Amino acid sequence: MTASPAIDRASLRRRALGLSLALWAFIMGMLWYAGTINTVEEVPPLQLWLVRLAWMASGFALGWLIFRILEWSVENTSIGPITALVALVCVFGAFHTVVNSLLYFELAGATATPLQHVVAIVYWLHFQLAWGVLILTLVMGAQAKAEREGRLMAQREAQSAQLDALTFQVHPHFLFNTLGAVSSLVGEEQFEKGEAMVRKLAIFLRRGLRREANEDVTLEQEFADLAVYIDIERIRFEGRFEFRAHLDAGVRDALVSGFLLQPLVENAIKYAVAPSKRFVTLDLSACRAGENVEISLVDDGPGSSNSHGLGTGEANVQERLRARFGDNVSFDAGPRSAGGYAVRLSFPYQRAAMEADGEEMPA
Repeated sequence: MTASPAIDRASLRRRALGLSLALWAFIMGMLWYAGTINTVEEVPPLQLWLVRLAWMASGFALGWLIFRILEWSVENTSIGPITALVALVCVFGAFHTVVNSLLYFELAGATATPLQHVVAIVYWLHFQLAWGVLILTLVMGAQAKAEREGRLMAQREAQSAQLDALTFQVHPHFLFNTLGAVSSLVGEEQFEKGEAMVRKLAIFLRRGLRREANEDVTLEQEFADLAVYIDIERIRFEGRFEFRAHLDAGVRDALVSGFLLQPLVENAIKYAVAPSKRFVTLDLSACRAGENVEISLVDDGPGSSNSHGLGTGEANVQERLRARFGDNVSFDAGPRSAGGYAVRLSFPYQRAAMEADGEEMPA
């Protein structure tokens, strides 16, 4: 299982650095515009600005230290981030402001009163606290994003595992039936038919082995896979059914899970063709309906009202659709009033990155 996404620390630190530089550039501009704070004419301008630059550099360094502590504390301690922020800003900010004030008045040859220290602390703390709130917002936002991505990843992995299980359910079932048919043909000494069926089976399985268990394919590819499967069934039920497939141009590039439709066609062969003593027609079509893809499989076989619902075919397809698209699918199956059986399903149209033109598959 893939590890949950971690906070993108490089991006977070770049943004924190940018905010810090912006804050101190603003303060520098404000001081430049104001000239001096508590101007003392005896302080030479060069020394005054050297003190300010030292104050700003040390303030930037302390601010970066606060950021790194917050970044660590959000993930590694039970202390509330707001509590940590207020404590850090008050302690470091007050210390920084008092030291700066002492240095400034020392340079000016004056003595600051306690009230002046308090005023300086209150005045500058609101800048540092505002900066701290912005930084905390960045840290918490990055953590929330990482947690959200972790939940989405876990959800996708669970969905993928479910689709894998459902896909693995299809191939053994089909393979068992086909090998049983090959065995019957060999037992009846119909060696050429048995050999032809094995060749077609190899082609069909090779297509499946080239993909991941739940890899998406286009409907055009899905219909091509079905054509190979139908070739196998034509050998089994020679001259007993016709398969007609039509794929509208507008959905040739629509994405579906691989081998999604094969269980439905296999069901139709099993319940409409196999028990029938007359010729059976199977019609498969896919078209665009607004934002959805609609697919229908209709047969005119003698199947009873509940026969097609047996086995794993329809249930497998429904579960795979819901695992992929959630509640944005519809699935309807049942006997037709005119005889036979119909399956209709609809799911959201998701386009593959390819161009497609209309084409009707050969029977």
